[in-house]
Amino acid sequence: MEPRSEILRKVYIHLAVAFISGVLLYFMLLGMFEMVLNFRLYIPSSYTFLVFAIAFVISTVFIEHRSQNPAQPYYLIGGFIIAVLVTCIFVSTANGIMITMENGLPSEEELVMQISVLTAIAFAVIKLVENRMRGY
Repeated sequence: MEPRSEILRKVYIHLAVAFISGVLLYFMLLGMFEMVLNFRLYIPSSYTFLVFAIAFVISTVFIEHRSQNPAQPYYLIGGFIIAVLVTCIFVSTANGIMITMENGLPSEEELVMQISVLTAIAFAVIKLVENRMRGY
């Protein structure tokens, strides 16, 4: 059985990670909503391409390093897919932050409700991913 202080430390860490993920998820969903509804981007395309290039290089090198057969260039396709996902997450989150800076936050009750629901969802996803990663 773990000591009480170790359990509290785990609770605090999980709570902090889930809350931060919930807040980032709030901004990301707000940014996606604005992009889909109004086709409006607040981020210049040069920053978007910079994020894509950095994510592409890092993910391609990582996948190539972990590849069983680095002679086949399939790691480029994997790096491209990961870079597109990272770029979409970055653009939608930054878009959501810019919208919030421009329009302000919603009412306190609405914000607390949205953040709390997204925090619970983020915690569930984190635990599912953590559980899946134990097998590797």
